[in-house]
Amino acid sequence: MVFSMPFRARSHVGAAVVMLAGLLGACAENPQAPDAAQVRRPLANLAAPVARPDRYVVSFKSAEPAAFEASVQALGGTVERRLSSIRLAVVSGVGAAGATQLAAMGGVEMLAQDLNVQFIPAPSIGADALLNLDPTAAGVVASGSNQSGAAFFSRQWNMVRVGAPQAWASSTGGAGKVVCVLDTGIDPDHIDLAGKVVPGLFTSFISAPLFIGDLDPYDYNFHGSASAGHISTNGIGMASVAPDAKLCSAKVLNVLGSGSFADLISAITWVREVAQGNVINMSLSGYVDLTIPGATSSWRCCSARWIAPPRRASWSWRRRATTTSTSTPTRPA
Repeated sequence: MVFSMPFRARSHVGAAVVMLAGLLGACAENPQAPDAAQVRRPLANLAAPVARPDRYVVSFKSAEPAAFEASVQALGGTVERRLSSIRLAVVSGVGAAGATQLAAMGGVEMLAQDLNVQFIPAPSIGADALLNLDPTAAGVVASGSNQSGAAFFSRQWNMVRVGAPQAWASSTGGAGKVVCVLDTGIDPDHIDLAGKVVPGLFTSFISAPLFIGDLDPYDYNFHGSASAGHISTNGIGMASVAPDAKLCSAKVLNVLGSGSFADLISAITWVREVAQGNVINMSLSGYVDLTIPGATSSWRCCSARWIAPPRRASWSWRRRATTTSTSTPTRPA
């Protein structure tokens, strides 16, 4: 039997159940963590970062100079985005020589070429292999915060490891909080995610789509839905750490799992200024080759600003679900 629910991509049949089945790939029959050596991702799975041709992130010493947009247009370029609260702008079409001229303008602090990074490995598992689920596995929507009745809870060693059952019993389960997932999007029609996404807080920031679906907020990869499934679900298939929290989604990675720094910065700023989420979740990794032109300046230009926490934010990188932290990390996890 297959859990059946509407999904928007015929070419991605099975993604609606990937969160239920795919998350179990590394789980043993017993609730024990897998050997780290078995699950470590080889670096070869992550493609080398590449510079985005003729796209630049510009930081200003204070406010954007009054003549900045006119200067960009005179060079044949466009100001794609303005992030005034963190004194950044994203420009394109000015060419390498034009970028040099902009960098020398009064009021410009730094200019860095945007980079496209493979933040998660590209999909490699056939969806058909994930379709068959035990017909007795389907549970019912959990009542309250306790999701121990979820179909696959007995296999979720990670929930045991972080102390989720104890957190359910001694907390509000995230009620009244919004967690913003910056990833490949979310499937809001998934049986475990239906009703979880806050209306209006569901968008895409991808500026260089590989196919038309990258421009809408839906998940055609599965990684974003899987990440959301760890955070807050209906407790039917998978248990989650904050069952009563709501979700928002900003798609920053395309269908193959890559995205640019500029898009990621824009999404974080959106969470802070528009969504006003309580937590940002970025289940991303990857590496940046600092020998690539602009790579070092990209970090210097942006890292101190774009990781600034949203208002009312609660950042938590600690192991146990019962722990809450309001500290600001020095670098995204």
